[in-house]
Amino acid sequence: MWALLACGSASLFLYRRLPDLAPVQEKIPELVTLYLGLFLIYLLSLRLSSQAPCSSKAKLPLILLFALAFRLLLLPAQPALSDDVYRYLWEGYLQTEGINPYEHSPRSPALEEYRNPVWTSVNNKEVSAIYPPFAQMVHALFYLGFGSVSGFKLAFLGVEIGLVAAILVLLKQRGQPPGRVLVYAWNPLAVIEVAWSGHHDVLVVGLLLWGLYLLQIERRAAAVGLLGAAMLSKLYPLILAPAFLRGLPARYWALLAGFLLAMVAPYLGAGSRLVEGLSLYRDHWRFNGFLYSWLTEQGLAQAWVEGLLGAGLLIVLCFCWVRESCSLWQLYGLTGAVLLFSPTLFPWYLVWIVPFLCFFPNPAWLLLSGLSFLSYEVLIDWSVLGIWQSDPFFLKLQYYPFWGMLALMGIRGVWRRRSQLAQ
Repeated sequence: MWALLACGSASLFLYRRLPDLAPVQEKIPELVTLYLGLFLIYLLSLRLSSQAPCSSKAKLPLILLFALAFRLLLLPAQPALSDDVYRYLWEGYLQTEGINPYEHSPRSPALEEYRNPVWTSVNNKEVSAIYPPFAQMVHALFYLGFGSVSGFKLAFLGVEIGLVAAILVLLKQRGQPPGRVLVYAWNPLAVIEVAWSGHHDVLVVGLLLWGLYLLQIERRAAAVGLLGAAMLSKLYPLILAPAFLRGLPARYWALLAGFLLAMVAPYLGAGSRLVEGLSLYRDHWRFNGFLYSWLTEQGLAQAWVEGLLGAGLLIVLCFCWVRESCSLWQLYGLTGAVLLFSPTLFPWYLVWIVPFLCFFPNPAWLLLSGLSFLSYEVLIDWSVLGIWQSDPFFLKLQYYPFWGMLALMGIRGVWRRRSQLAQ
């Protein structure tokens, strides 16, 4: 308890220093050093917690109290590593004015009279809305209720509290120690990407985990609704649907289709422009995807690379389908595959998988959640030269340890199974 208290206090001190680095684009080495210090303290906290399972009634409140304190320290700070939250604000604002955000890009002359102070900070002004309809509805709701960057971050903190509650409920249901919530609650990447940068990725994971819980207690219709909301928050849960709905009658697939149509219907007036921003993202965004970069370096055409990655994802999907395992494990495995086979992996995308590590400890993914922060080195050239070009060295620095640890875990697993069979 005292050691955990010391780790939490040391982390608070370092989190307090993060906003002082502004403008961070000019202090990336200092930022990364500070982050790695936070991550080492985090790993020490995990070690201490695993050595003494959470039997004390005071330990869980201590974990949650520090987790909240970390986030509250960063809430007032202006986002420094990403400006996505301004896009959320802008598109939420447009909807409160009765404008479909898919119809026009922020730079469109049709929206000139609506340009407010938020508009100046919106990224990719030539691209219309990318985020799916349910996320757009949430942005509009949050704009009505808060209408500021700090307000949005506060609202996403509320969503994150719901995610932590889902983790605790599922841990209890599975008979696992509640102290394992530390894996997510104190993860520096999750803290920074939500509380500081204001990313909304906690929304999709929270919806998925609550949906899975409802599915397990036979609240199937509500579970399907949450799955549909997750799909229309980030599109990757489309891949997870077969694992989520496995074994359910066909009427639940029809219910899902009906829910998706109802959510998309208010935006259908945009016509083909409904997917224009998403198509531009798919065709042009390439960042920090190791497998994509490696296959491209082998001289393969982009179509071949995308085909191979798609085939790999399909193989994982089939493996999860035939394997007799719990739905939670299948969602975890498929989420990991989506991340690895994607040509774009921004650091905040890893918020999708960190909650699953509370149930399935995996040192390799845990390590990647720490090392992925190195990808922010791209901001050095971006701020000075306006060039978005990542250094291959830092890509290797993130992924070589990850793949090496993943391979080591696989070898140990095979060795353990052989030893059990020999006995």
